[in-house]
Amino acid sequence: MSFKVGIFTRGRETHSYKYEQAFRDGLVAHSYRFQDDSFKKEPNGLIVEYWPWNCTLEAIDLDLAVIWSVKNTHVINYLKERNIDYVVLERGYIGDREKWTSCGFNGLNGHADFCNENSSNRRLEHVEKHMKPIRKEKGDYIVIMGQVASDSSVKHIGFNSWLDRAYRTMRSIHNEKLYYRPHPLEMEPYIPEGLKVIGGNLNQVIQNAHYVLTLNSNSGVDSILAGVPCVVYDEGSMIWDLRVEMMRPIINESHRDQWLKNMSYTQWTLEEMESGETWNHLKKRYEKWQ
Repeated sequence: MSFKVGIFTRGRETHSYKYEQAFRDGLVAHSYRFQDDSFKKEPNGLIVEYWPWNCTLEAIDLDLAVIWSVKNTHVINYLKERNIDYVVLERGYIGDREKWTSCGFNGLNGHADFCNENSSNRRLEHVEKHMKPIRKEKGDYIVIMGQVASDSSVKHIGFNSWLDRAYRTMRSIHNEKLYYRPHPLEMEPYIPEGLKVIGGNLNQVIQNAHYVLTLNSNSGVDSILAGVPCVVYDEGSMIWDLRVEMMRPIINESHRDQWLKNMSYTQWTLEEMESGETWNHLKKRYEKWQ
């Protein structure tokens, strides 16, 4: 029985192509040799094809798709409707986000399956240097983190509407200083009337905060790594299991330790993807590849 993999690409000139190529090379590393540059078929049943980003989907018959980001809703919806697994490639979460690539099944960020539940400490060395002790003293203010309103991670909610609601909630229960840090890539950020803006270095803003409030921004990851509590509104956040309550912002240390181990299996270097180490982990989803 064959196992068909389709890699959706926008072409060699795009920034994502090297990651798509690396994932393909990882399949090669696991004894899957390619016959040429476009269509591959092996005696053991694996078939890997490249598909254009805007291809005619009716002709596609796949067991697994690989795609950079979830912006191509045309393809993503087609795969979902037919219950076809897909691996989403995107920027990593910890450290140099350009160096690390996240790889997970059937969703983005916290909506993805990274096959990493209760992970071991084998990859901990890649991420543990970024984690600081949990801060014991109280911070100076509460900060709401901005996001790009058009980003795929917030489109299902509507970021500006959420920001209004979050600000009203905070004003009703807190007398502490409250600030908003717009996302640096949002050229004309929406700012609710009365909400003060704070600028400066992200890490410094987090370090001085009593706690951070976010919809599902990766700044939540930065906050937890810095030992600063974070209130989270959306389960698409990578720190959903570590979210705290507004009136009791305390991080569970043992949960954070396991979270970091799990996070180490969400992101991979280009070399790990090329060597097949990434696929060797992800293929746990399929018993037939064990």
